[in-house]
Amino acid sequence: MPRRRWIAPILGSIIFAAVACREPPPVSPKPNARTASPVRLVVLVVVDQLPTWSFDPMISELDGGLHEIVTRGRYYPRASAPYAGTHTAPGHATLGTGAPPAINGIVANRWWIPGEGRLVNCDDDPTHPSFDPRTLSADGQGVSNHNLAVDGLAESLHRTHGAAARAVAIGMKSRAVVHVLGRSPDVALWFETDRRAMTTSTAFAKTLPAWVTAFAVERGDPTAVGVWTADDPTRLAALAGGPDDAPGETDPLGLGRTFPHDVARSSAPAKAFSETPAANTLVVDTALAALEAEALGRDDVPDLLALTFSAHDFAGHAWCQESWERVDHLLGIDRDLARLLRELDARIGRDNYAVVLTSDHGATPSIDRSVAAGHPARRIMLEEVEAAAENAAASVLGPGDWIVGVSVLGLSLADAAKQRPAAEQDQVLSKIVFAVGAIPGMAFAGRVDQLVGDCDAREGIAQLACNSLARGRSGDVYFTSAPLSLVNDDANECTAHGSPSDHDRQVPLAIAAPGVPAARVEEDVSTLQVAPTIAALLGASPPSAAHAPAIDLQGATRPPILP
Repeated sequence: MPRRRWIAPILGSIIFAAVACREPPPVSPKPNARTASPVRLVVLVVVDQLPTWSFDPMISELDGGLHEIVTRGRYYPRASAPYAGTHTAPGHATLGTGAPPAINGIVANRWWIPGEGRLVNCDDDPTHPSFDPRTLSADGQGVSNHNLAVDGLAESLHRTHGAAARAVAIGMKSRAVVHVLGRSPDVALWFETDRRAMTTSTAFAKTLPAWVTAFAVERGDPTAVGVWTADDPTRLAALAGGPDDAPGETDPLGLGRTFPHDVARSSAPAKAFSETPAANTLVVDTALAALEAEALGRDDVPDLLALTFSAHDFAGHAWCQESWERVDHLLGIDRDLARLLRELDARIGRDNYAVVLTSDHGATPSIDRSVAAGHPARRIMLEEVEAAAENAAASVLGPGDWIVGVSVLGLSLADAAKQRPAAEQDQVLSKIVFAVGAIPGMAFAGRVDQLVGDCDAREGIAQLACNSLARGRSGDVYFTSAPLSLVNDDANECTAHGSPSDHDRQVPLAIAAPGVPAARVEEDVSTLQVAPTIAALLGASPPSAAHAPAIDLQGATRPPILP
């Protein structure tokens, strides 16, 4: 197909049209809308960190699986997360349950434990160690989804179709895989760097499935991928809109800022592998093995397969969305998904499966490019937030350590501050909110106890924050950056996400299913609608906590996305 050159991002009217903190479209629980007929298999594809602002201009430049899903299906470029904390774990949990983080319980990737002064990962669970695929011993990192508070797609599938229906999730990040299908997936596999293999934990299996062990042995060490090269530098330069090694790019794990990237020379080769397109290939290869071993889509009892491509997110963080590396990742996913679709066509038949493509969150455009273009963009490090909060607290309480923990979603008062009289605590919190909100590049700060509850009655950022926050997991003060700026906890990242701006909340959604005409639909939809829509495609009831109706796939449409 002909290729057109484009520059991404075009900082100016296009970016600012996509970053305003708009109120999400109103949603309320309703019965499933009209969808396609139930299919034997639904494949949910989640490309981690895929904002509409960078993906939409690139569709015509793709020629593989991503292009096919979007142009074969019903494409919604404006699918928005109706919450503020746009991170990996909340995004996947929302896609899998249809409930916002405030209800599904996964409010962030990690949070501070009140009274313990420690930060925990949302999927940490020492009572459920992971397996070694080669020795079969269960003595690895403990992982589960015990923090997920509501049921999801796996429960809907099993409730409607029984134990014969299979729900399988595969990806690189455990915090994505364990939440994307609900609380009881039949198989949940993620990549463990210590094992250098795909594995699971005792939370999801009594023993490691035999086919997973066989796959690990046959595959060998997947991190021995050698050198990651740029196959077509001219094309990458055109698609990225700039040179390799643009300002702001970093050197993750010693891979370097420019092509080629030699994984073997990294300070941590197994982790470095997760930054390369070879990690996306591993996800698809594992999915192909699962199709055979789990007999997915082989009978009239529907199955569900979720694939999450988290290496794409790692590349975005390290080199930015506008980099050669991130673009090369997307081109690789495009090729790998084409392989998967051909296998699905051959094994199941195109009329028997559906594919849903979306993302868990977007990304902030390159701070350096925004600044160079004259836009008010700024990177706010957590140290600056903590210093402002400590100074504000000290103005009331005197010198001391009054802040126990700061994360990208909020900060917590130390026990010493919480033991002060209520009037002093109120004064301290008011001072902190004012001081943090006044940091250049910050858009909003507020007390968590005043932001939680009755979310539907709120508007704007307050409503988005409310949908993200939960007492006991969200600290005492919430804050977020202004459009084009970002709050970050890692100086060695080119970009990040996590704000309620549209560049972080707005992602593509494409649904390719039998009987659904190809169309580009220029209407706002919510990521809360993904789970009910998938449930309808499976002929199942929506997840019990779903907050929005399924998308009407048989309604009026606009012309197809491409002529």
